[in-house]
Amino acid sequence: MPSQDPQAGPPLPFRRVTEAGYADTAARTFAVDRGPGGVVRLTGPCPRCGAWISPPAVAETVRGRETTGPGLVTVVCDCEEPHPQRPANRTGCGAYWNLTIEEVRR
Repeated sequence: MPSQDPQAGPPLPFRRVTEAGYADTAARTFAVDRGPGGVVRLTGPCPRCGAWISPPAVAETVRGRETTGPGLVTVVCDCEEPHPQRPANRTGCGAYWNLTIEEVRR
């Protein structure tokens, strides 16, 4: 799985890509916080480019259509690091993955 420290070497080019290892890495390294309105925000290093990110976890798209199964959210790198070939109106390196968010009841 290619990943990099955003401070070392040339930046990875923008590429819409997912790999099985991205979700595994994020599950181990990301912190989860539920903000106002129940929005789930994740914080951690992007599994592809290594930049520190804090993307919202998206469970629904336009008109309430679920993008994944129950408990699953789609996460997209939203870093501000430079990535060659990134469209002008985008952020991130292009990496995305799905995570299961579980409520922990105490």
